[in-house]
Amino acid sequence: VVVVFEVENFDKYIVEHQLNEPEINKFRADLIKTISKKINYIQGKYPVIKQDLKFTTIFQLSNRSSLNKITKGCSDIIDDLNERFKIAVFVGISSAVKDLASFCICLNESNELIKIIKTLNDKRIAKYDELNMELILYRIFKDEDIKKAYLKKIDRLAEYDDKYNSNLIYTLQNYVRDQGNLALTARNLDVHRNTVKYRLKKAEELLGMNFSAPGCFL
Repeated sequence: VVVVFEVENFDKYIVEHQLNEPEINKFRADLIKTISKKINYIQGKYPVIKQDLKFTTIFQLSNRSSLNKITKGCSDIIDDLNERFKIAVFVGISSAVKDLASFCICLNESNELIKIIKTLNDKRIAKYDELNMELILYRIFKDEDIKKAYLKKIDRLAEYDDKYNSNLIYTLQNYVRDQGNLALTARNLDVHRNTVKYRLKKAEELLGMNFSAPGCFL
């Protein structure tokens, strides 16, 4: 599989720590060396290609447990860098590379995954084979007309949330992830189910939708 690591908040770190140019260069060099060394330690076989603060490499995949091991190794790198430097890293793991011709496709998959999880902002690692609906929606929203129509609707919820601090969008996100299970959504949000019902009803009014209709989750 092709694995891409991308550092997210390097500039923010520099500003927060008020680093001068020599200190910035030293920190960048130390960070690149640390990440490269940690990646090599996990897979120890293939070169790590560095482009600014993005790192691309290949991990050999033998079976399902091997993929879990790769994911665990990537997670350890993320946790360590966050603990040591307060640096955030996103990781995209492609589908399996079948042959040389599919390498570029898998590389694009990994880069695409990072764009998606940066947008979702709810996870640090994404595996291509496990991100189904998110991939579909991401590709749909590359169409500017669809994106504008979507944002026009969502803005109604955002404006209401800003005005009344009502958490409609966050509630809807959880409701969809919970596949319409009202009790589970209430439990996950730590609110009464009637609160969830009220928020959903208000969201239906603002969006002009019926959440019980077929296809509403999409």
